[in-house]
Amino acid sequence: MKVKSLLASMLLAANIAVATAPAQKAQHKKRRAAVANVAMTNFEFKPKELRVKAGTTVVWTDEEGTHQVTSDDGRSFSSPTLNPGQVFRHRFTKAGRYPYYCSFHGGKGGSGMSGIIIVEK
Repeated sequence: MKVKSLLASMLLAANIAVATAPAQKAQHKKRRAAVANVAMTNFEFKPKELRVKAGTTVVWTDEEGTHQVTSDDGRSFSSPTLNPGQVFRHRFTKAGRYPYYCSFHGGKGGSGMSGIIIVEK
C-alpha cells in the first residue's frame, strides 16, 4: 500500500513538472523579447523616438563618440559616460513619455542629440 502511495506521489510530481515547463518557457520568451535597442552615433540617437510596452528594457549602445544618456527630468534614468562599444540599460515599468538627451551633445526639451521613449501599457 505504501509503495502505491509513493508511486502515485512520484507520478503526480512528474506530471506537475511537465505541465509547468511550457508555461515557464513561454514566460522566459516573453521576458527575453522585451528588449529594444537605441544606437548612439556622434550626434544622434537612432531611433530618435522609440515606442515600447511597459516592462521593456531599452539598451543604448555607443557606436561612436563619447556620450551620456540623461532623462529630461534628471531622475528617471542616467547613464555613466559611455565610450564606443559600451551599453546602458534601463527597464521602463510605467507607461509615459520619457524624453532624454546626451549631456555632452544635447539638452532638455529635444535640443541637439536627444530622443524620447514612449512607454505604452
